[in-house]
Amino acid sequence: MSQLVRPELQGRAEYGRPILRFLTDLKFFSLISQRAVWFSRLGALQDQFEGSIPPPTKRRLQAESRRWDHVFPDPAHRRQLREAADDNESSGRSVLAVNCWFADDTETPEMWETYVGSTEGVAIESSCELLAENLVHQEYARIGLVRYVDFEQEDMGLYLGNQAIERAFLKRPQFAAERELRIATMNIVGPGCLNADGTPPSQQQLAGPGMFDPDRPGFFVRANVGGLLRAVRLAPDASESFATAVRKAVAAAGLSFTVRRSCLE
Repeated sequence: MSQLVRPELQGRAEYGRPILRFLTDLKFFSLISQRAVWFSRLGALQDQFEGSIPPPTKRRLQAESRRWDHVFPDPAHRRQLREAADDNESSGRSVLAVNCWFADDTETPEMWETYVGSTEGVAIESSCELLAENLVHQEYARIGLVRYVDFEQEDMGLYLGNQAIERAFLKRPQFAAERELRIATMNIVGPGCLNADGTPPSQQQLAGPGMFDPDRPGFFVRANVGGLLRAVRLAPDASESFATAVRKAVAAAGLSFTVRRSCLE
């Protein structure tokens, strides 16, 4: 049976840290109607470097593999060893899924434009603590702040470089304006999840086959939405009819958090 779990908190992220997530109207209505938040497979995100091994680290991993070349007389085994770093990188982008937040409670025009792009959207308010306490998921997960690093200079070392979960919290400096906090978990559909189409997992998935799909874009994780959200902010210049639609949807879902105008108006 799924139960509320507190994912491991990584590094500098404090549990009380306020966070925002910018959503289009459709994504917001999906959140409150399905009572579930979306996790994207790492390799399905727009940034092609998600989960990548920084080149200095990758060179070290490849050099370490070559040290053991003589142990394997079979050419196929030696090739597998030489390709281990590439395989590790590729599999990491398949086996992890993330849910991403803006680690601040101050809105920016850039975040509205990038993630909503219109006046029909919202920013949902929460905190690191509420995120950890209100997701229903039975698998290992970690919450942490993303580190923005120069991939050409970053050397994680052999141990951390081999860990996909560690690489999931690295991004290039070009994305620093996102001030991202994310929760990362395994790309596994379990009892606390919904498939990408909103359907519950099948018995075949829950029994094992189908739990992991390296090609699916992501999945939903059930959430105590009433506990997760502190308030909802309407997009700048949102129409009064859209504001009314959001308030009606919140009430119809049996939720009672505040719906208010954007701080940028």
